[in-house]
Parts: sequence; C-alpha cells; structure tokens
Amino acid sequence: MASSITHSWDLPSLLIKPVQRLLKYPLLLAAIIEQTPDDHGDKENLKAAVEKMEEVIRGVSEGCRRIEIVKE
Repeated sequence: MASSITHSWDLPSLLIKPVQRLLKYPLLLAAIIEQTPDDHGDKENLKAAVEKMEEVIRGVSEGCRRIEIVKE
C-alpha cells in the first residue's frame, strides 16, 4: 500500500538506511573527540568506539563484496 503513495518505502531503500547510518557514526564520533578535552575521562572510550565502528563497517563492506562475488 505504501509503495503506491511513495517510492521511499521500497525494500532496497529501507535496507540501505542502516548501512548509510553506520558510515556516519565514525564521523560523528570523530567530531565529538575533537571537541573533547584530552583530560576528559571518556576520551579513550570515544576513541575505542570509533575503532569498533570502523571494524563493523569493514565487516559490512566485506560482506557486501562477498555477495557481489557470489552474484557474478
């Protein structure tokens, strides 16, 4: 029913949104780190969060590459 009203609710559009958001998190965290004083207690946790997010993104990218290889 929603597809007759708008194309923004088609399955590919819905599936890509979480991936797009994943790519933004390291950028947002980097901006927060930049504004966080060096002596702040959470600075190291923020840096660790960026590293974890980058690991997740690498895993997603690798999964996408594997899917493309299988399609070929």
